[in-house]
Amino acid sequence: MAVLPFENLSAEPSDGFLATGIAESVLHRLASVKSLSVIARTSSFTFRGRDVDARDIGRKLNARYLVEGSVQRAGDHLRVTAQLLDASTGNDVWSLRLERHMGDIFELQDEISGKVTDAIGVSLAAEPGKTSSQRTPKLDAYLAYIEGRSLLSTFKIADAEAGIDRLRRATSIDPNFAAAYAEEAHALRFLQWLLYTGERPTDPEVERQAAALNDKALSLDPQLGEAWVERAYGRAQQQSSNEAYDAAIDADFRKGLALAPNYAQGYELYGEWLDAHGRTDDALPMVERARQLDPLTPRSHYFKGLILRNRGELDQAVALFLEALRVNPTYHPALTHLGGIESFRGNFAEGAKFIERAIAADPKTEWIRGHALWLYLDLGDVEAARDVVAGGPPRVPYLLCVSLYLGEEQRAAAQLYALPRGDLKAVVLSTLDDCPTAVIHDDALKRGDYGRALRALEACLTEDLDLIVSHLGDDFRTTCAIRYASILMAMGERDRAGKLLHAILTAMQRNKIYSFGVGAQDRGFALALLGDTDGALTAFETAYADMKAGWWYVIDHAPELQGLRAHPRFQSLAKQVTDNAAKQAALLAAMRHAGEVPYRPPSSATAQ
Repeated sequence: MAVLPFENLSAEPSDGFLATGIAESVLHRLASVKSLSVIARTSSFTFRGRDVDARDIGRKLNARYLVEGSVQRAGDHLRVTAQLLDASTGNDVWSLRLERHMGDIFELQDEISGKVTDAIGVSLAAEPGKTSSQRTPKLDAYLAYIEGRSLLSTFKIADAEAGIDRLRRATSIDPNFAAAYAEEAHALRFLQWLLYTGERPTDPEVERQAAALNDKALSLDPQLGEAWVERAYGRAQQQSSNEAYDAAIDADFRKGLALAPNYAQGYELYGEWLDAHGRTDDALPMVERARQLDPLTPRSHYFKGLILRNRGELDQAVALFLEALRVNPTYHPALTHLGGIESFRGNFAEGAKFIERAIAADPKTEWIRGHALWLYLDLGDVEAARDVVAGGPPRVPYLLCVSLYLGEEQRAAAQLYALPRGDLKAVVLSTLDDCPTAVIHDDALKRGDYGRALRALEACLTEDLDLIVSHLGDDFRTTCAIRYASILMAMGERDRAGKLLHAILTAMQRNKIYSFGVGAQDRGFALALLGDTDGALTAFETAYADMKAGWWYVIDHAPELQGLRAHPRFQSLAKQVTDNAAKQAALLAAMRHAGEVPYRPPSSATAQ
């Protein structure tokens, strides 16, 4: 079933939020019925103001029944119509017309919901023990809440900030509005996700605020499923992907989804958490359920694509990213990862086109610039790399990549070691980039200053190495651990280094992600340090066959590979890398000339 946005027939356009509020309240009431699959508002409300045949809407949403209606307000008087349509035929099942006072609006919503469920033979009665204690919110608070949620659905930083303001307005109008507190908690964490720069996704102060808001929601309404999901999500945000599976977090997710069985975002968040802890087979059905409930929002398509990308299923991932863009052509996470896959395949110029579109869609999002930085360094375009970083807030990992490329490890290392100890650890553990650990490692090997490098890199280690290598994603701890072993090797502790490297390789054998791409590249470094030249070269060749991006450091910079660089197989690999970079640079120049990709820096256009 899908509830479509009700049409505003009032003289005042501002009453549109009243029509939205009635439709959403009906949707929320129906979504509490476990025997119904109710399409999320982020999908069904995309048909606002569009003249589309009911059968077409049903096909696009995969919904058998549709609820539609209209609202007309005159002073304190409301006239509401509602229809239940069979989307398979386009015919009315029933229709009704109600006239009420504004003060009766919530009873009106309940009456529509009851008529719908009566018509299709299901009960609106709550399951025993699951009756919500939440009273009806004040109307103005509810409309501010609806507006806030709508703003969050754009996935843009400015809109998320505005959405938080609307949600705060909702709770200021109605301090007992549980759902608004839970939504604000999620919005604060969501904004951190949009701003994510490689440190912890939620900083401690934001997390304290979000947890307090969600606790308030649960104190007001202990049966609010969305708040239980948010509690699980908040706890999960404080975990690293290398930390063990937490049964308490799992229980909170499950309780929330039992109370809110049609909460699409909840299924997606649960799937994300399961995947982050290596439970991909359990994660995929959760994400697929989110896609079914919310087919016209981009994020669930995008996240399933991420899971498949990390499994090496690139064609399937591309199809899902494109599906996300069909829903929202400016959805920058999908644009960025499409650019990443094109770069992965060696199509750097095409990758730049996607990533530059992503930057244009939301210039404030830093992690997109990180992808662009690496792409331009793969092309050997240092000035473009500098320019793309200059367009956002300065972040240590980005700047270190440029220094590393230019061979300025000593200066970059001095910048790192000047950081307070806690900040240095955060940068080392950053999931944004592995340039900080490369700078520390390379500087130590060149200058023979091993002690402080080991102290910095030991933050990457855990007693259980399976936790380090169990989930690749964007986590660089495996690379960091190998660099720690490399420094041990350089300072003469070969037995200790060998034991660590063999343990890492054994753990890698239990995870197929180390048989291709970045994982195979990491395996090549470990084998090279152990003196297995043939094994290392085979691993690097396997990695390059699958992944053409991110090779500038391997080919020209990594000091532990110095002994391999004269080998004919390594030289053949290096030639493939440099030849492709030259070819792609020429293609990029043509795209810039044609206006498909911006010049970086803009002043470089005058030199063409």
